[in-house]
Amino acid sequence: MKSDLYSGPPTERRNEFLSVLAHELRNHVAPIRNAVHLLRLRGGSDPNIGPMLEMIERQVAAIVHELEVIVEAERASRGDLLIESAKVDVSALVSQAVERARPEAMRRRQTLRVEQMQAEVPAYGDPSRLAQVLDTVLDNAMRYTPNGGDILVEVEPAADGVAIRVRDSGSGIAADFLPRVFDYFSGRDRLEHGVGVGLAVARKLMQMQGGSIDARSAGPGAGSEFVIGVPVASPEARVRGTPNADSASTRHDREDNARPCVGSSATGGSGNRTRRVLVADDSAAVCDSLSNLLQDLGHDVQSVHDGEQALELAQRWQPDFVLLDIHMPKQNGFMVARALRARFSSEQMKLVMMSGDNLDDAILAGAKAAGFDTCIDKVFAFSELEKLLVSATRGTG
Repeated sequence: MKSDLYSGPPTERRNEFLSVLAHELRNHVAPIRNAVHLLRLRGGSDPNIGPMLEMIERQVAAIVHELEVIVEAERASRGDLLIESAKVDVSALVSQAVERARPEAMRRRQTLRVEQMQAEVPAYGDPSRLAQVLDTVLDNAMRYTPNGGDILVEVEPAADGVAIRVRDSGSGIAADFLPRVFDYFSGRDRLEHGVGVGLAVARKLMQMQGGSIDARSAGPGAGSEFVIGVPVASPEARVRGTPNADSASTRHDREDNARPCVGSSATGGSGNRTRRVLVADDSAAVCDSLSNLLQDLGHDVQSVHDGEQALELAQRWQPDFVLLDIHMPKQNGFMVARALRARFSSEQMKLVMMSGDNLDDAILAGAKAAGFDTCIDKVFAFSELEKLLVSATRGTG
């Protein structure tokens, strides 16, 4: 990998480095999140533990968000983003974004207000990507506004569409920095406020939709205003980007992180009974934390750390579920899945892909071809596995 990273054009090397970095860091975050779930199961009633677990969860969520932004930045720099524009209800998108932001604003004791248009103006854009931009701008406003500050979101008609103004009473932006606000890695204070790529991605997304985003400030201490311009235009010819991009990888879309690979075969039935579960991952921390969680829920769990062990044990033990990391030594997850699916049907054995990679269309297509039933983002594995284990269709045992 080292030779790959240090060969080729600088931008290409940077993009590959960011992609590898995000993947590796997500693999480290996954067992931390699992450990938090485990502590909640074992000691959640202790009033001294609860607040500490909430703090860990907030920090882990912040890390995951930054990693998602890094992945989006790497895609944006390659032009590998998908835009699917349609007529959008801007007021509804703004209301939803504000509600997503409100818990964090309340935690910071910030006042978050919205002033909507009197009448809806027809506008066109990609709803998922517009929501992503709104999340980024609101997150930016909350980060740079002190506790107890004010944030106002205004939606109003504009000459060429709809303008969304996000004003805050925060630290403001120096005049010499304003031209660089939307540059990559230009965060005003990256140690405290993130890696500095979210606004760069937001600008790219708005440009791809024929819209705009601008920043204004009277200077340090005077607060900031970000103006998002959503265009009024014909929806024809407004699909841009690469088909393999994952248009649903934004933070607000990740509440359901289990992606079915083959219809709905991973769900159905009901009941909460003991399952036999095989966990296969080359990370001992991921295996141990996930195995402990599943055992605490009453399931029979075994774990292995490479593809050959996974294939041998799955064929011999015949578990209800096989959870496979796709990047394992000796045989990767796709190879193991193909071998198991050739012998066992989906009704006999559920195959669940766990990945630290972003679950884009290319990965999902490969998983489907290999015979996986469901694909799970490793960082969110436990909450999704709870649902899958309850809804499995295999007979009682």
